[in-house]
Amino acid sequence: MSLAALRKHFVHGPSFTCRVAAEIGLPHRYCDPDPETQKSLNITSPRQREAYWVRELMGFNRFPVLFIAGADHIDSFNALLTESGLQALVIARDWAPA
Repeated sequence: MSLAALRKHFVHGPSFTCRVAAEIGLPHRYCDPDPETQKSLNITSPRQREAYWVRELMGFNRFPVLFIAGADHIDSFNALLTESGLQALVIARDWAPA
């Protein structure tokens, strides 16, 4: 998620996960590049976006970490994490409220 994406979806203020993290005293980071960053870094594919997420996680340097990604990214992002030396545990492949 990014602040730009929140605004695009008419969310004003922090994301739900950001608020939860603050409430329980954990750090939070938006890892998705905003449109300006995507343009400046020539990020044009999902793979490049996922590589950006890995760099953000490495810079965050807090493990374990909860990373929420869309279902379309589960397999490819999991593989990229493994290639980067990080171990992932997929809790839900395509979560939906019950």
